[in-house]
Amino acid sequence: LCGLDNDFLLARLKSTHYSAVGFSLHHERSFDALKEIIRKVRASTKNREVVIMVGGDYFIKRPETVKSVGADVFADNGREAVLKATSACKIRGRLVL
Repeated sequence: LCGLDNDFLLARLKSTHYSAVGFSLHHERSFDALKEIIRKVRASTKNREVVIMVGGDYFIKRPETVKSVGADVFADNGREAVLKATSACKIRGRLVL
């Protein structure tokens, strides 16, 4: 659902079960907006055990900020993202394929 409007994303998360949701952040100026959308995702998702993953240049340079944005997992590339998301979902027992 890359590049879609926040309201559409939240509506989908309310109506469809997703195991994981990922966001990418490249600029510090969007940090607060990302933190807010992650808060809204957690409040509105159909799957209360959803794994929130982040990546992108911002988190590669500042991995210590992953928890403060509200994410569960950080990955610095696509391959790692798939592996970490799958592992996190299995740990929570909520992997839906």
